[in-house]
Amino acid sequence: YGCSSCLTGFYYNYNTGQCSLCRDILQNCLACTDKNTCTSCILGYYPLSGSCVKYTNGCLASGTNGTCGYCGSGFYLNQSTCVACSISNCTQCSSATNCSVCQDGYFVSGGGCAGCPTSCTTCDSGSYC
Repeated sequence: YGCSSCLTGFYYNYNTGQCSLCRDILQNCLACTDKNTCTSCILGYYPLSGSCVKYTNGCLASGTNGTCGYCGSGFYLNQSTCVACSISNCTQCSSATNCSVCQDGYFVSGGGCAGCPTSCTTCDSGSYC
């Protein structure tokens, strides 16, 4: 007749006597205890007062004590804060002076990005495509 417990991502719906999907009622929610309380959110969101709130400033996932633990593309983590990468033509950096991935047409060189040879869309060095 009714569920005795629900799988992660579902909550017991007392109106229907069945397990209902959390994300059907709580936007961006992965797991909840009831229709009003989300306990785990999709990447880029964190649970706060039962709802899922979007991280700001490039943060994708939490660290300890509500701080940021993982930054999205174009940002790097500096003391639990995401900082925008300001290296020219860099799409992913690990610090203010170290690029790890350059945009197409560029390659990582000396912490920055250098241009590929004219005929290349991608390259590993200034000599080879």
